[in-house]
Amino acid sequence: MLTEKKIQSIKYDPSVKKQRVTDRDGLYLFIKKTCKTFCYDYDLNGRKTLSIGKHGVEVTLAEARQKLIEAKREIKQGIDPTFKKKKKKIPVQKFSVIAEQWLIKQSYSQSTLETKRQRFETALYPFLDKYEINQITPIILLNTLMIMCNRAAIESARRLAGDLRNIFKEQRILGVLESNPAIELIDLLPKVKVEDKKNFAHITDEKQLKKVLWLINQPSRRSIQVQLALEVMPHLFLRPQNIRNLEWSFINMDDKMITFPKGTMKNKVKEFRLPFSLQTKSIFERAYANRCSDQYVFALGNKQLSENTTTNALVNLKDPGTGKKLGRGVITSHGWRHTASTFLNDMQKFSIDAIEMQLSHMDKNRIRAVYNKAEYLDDRREIAQKWSDYLESLRI
Repeated sequence: MLTEKKIQSIKYDPSVKKQRVTDRDGLYLFIKKTCKTFCYDYDLNGRKTLSIGKHGVEVTLAEARQKLIEAKREIKQGIDPTFKKKKKKIPVQKFSVIAEQWLIKQSYSQSTLETKRQRFETALYPFLDKYEINQITPIILLNTLMIMCNRAAIESARRLAGDLRNIFKEQRILGVLESNPAIELIDLLPKVKVEDKKNFAHITDEKQLKKVLWLINQPSRRSIQVQLALEVMPHLFLRPQNIRNLEWSFINMDDKMITFPKGTMKNKVKEFRLPFSLQTKSIFERAYANRCSDQYVFALGNKQLSENTTTNALVNLKDPGTGKKLGRGVITSHGWRHTASTFLNDMQKFSIDAIEMQLSHMDKNRIRAVYNKAEYLDDRREIAQKWSDYLESLRI
C-alpha cells in the first residue's frame, strides 16, 4: 500500500516498460519520466483505464483514493467515468454555433444553405440557445418543433427533426454528448395527412387570376421590396427560393436573360438560362432604383427575404372594398408555377418541351435528357413575353 513518503521515494526506471506501483482497491501509480499518475483499470463496455490525476500536480494520495470511490459508484450505475472526464474538458457551446459548423460542412447549394439557415434562425436558435448543448433533452426539442406543427408547418418540422438528428449525432461522435437527444424525435411528431399531400395552392380560373393580380397591385403598407417580389413572381414563375436568392449579377437587362449559375437551381448540375419579358424588365428596373442590397434583388437590409415572406403576403392580400383577406388555399408563392403551367398548356400555342424548360423541369426520361440539349430559347422568349402580355391584359 502506498504512502506519500513512499511515493516521493519511487524513481523512474527506464528498463521497465510499464512501471506501476499498486496501492489498494485497484488503484495504482503509473510511473513516467516526467510524472506519476494515479490510474484504475475497469470493465464497462470493454476494458478501460481511468486516469485519476497526476500526483502532486492534480491530486494527493488521499484525493486519488476518494476519486476512486466516486468512480466506482458511477461504474456500478453504468456511468463511464472516463467519458465523463473527457466531456468536462470540452468547452460547452451554444446550439447555434455547432449548427452553423454542421451546416457549412454539408454539400448544399448556396440557395438551399440559405434556406436552411433561415429556418434554423427562425425556428431553432431562439429556443435552443437558452440551454447548454448537453442540457438539451428530447422533450425540449419536441416542444420546440411542436410550435411549428401547431401552425400547420408539419412537413418543415419533420425536416428539421432530421437535421437535428444529424447535428447531435456529430456531437455524440465527437464526445461532446453521451447520447443523441434527437435520434427518434421524428417519431414523436405528427405525420402529414394524406389529404394535405397535394399540389401547392394555385389558380386555374381566369376570374380568380384576375382578382389576385388586382389585389397584388392595390396600395398597401408592405415594403417596396416585398411588393416588387409579389409583382414579378407571376411573370417568372420561379421556385420561391430562387426569387429570394436572385442576385443582380445573374441578370442581363439588355438581353432580358437571367443566368442561374451551376448549383443554384433545383437541378444543381448545370447553369440555367431564363428569358424574361419587357414587363419583368420594368419590375427589375424599379427594384434596382429601390434596392437595399448590392447583391440580392429582393432584400430587406442586406439579407434576402425570408422563406415565408411572399406566401404570407399573398395570404394577407386584402380587398379594399370588403376588407376581407385572400386567405389560405388560393395561391402560394410556389403555386405560380402550377398556375402558369396550367394556363400555358391550355392555350395550346407553345411547345410542351419549351414550357417545361421555362419551368426548369428536368426531363424525367434520363436517356432522352442526355441527348436533348436544346434550350428552346427562341420559343421561351416568346412564352415569356406572351405570358406577361396576357397577365397585363387581365389587369386592364
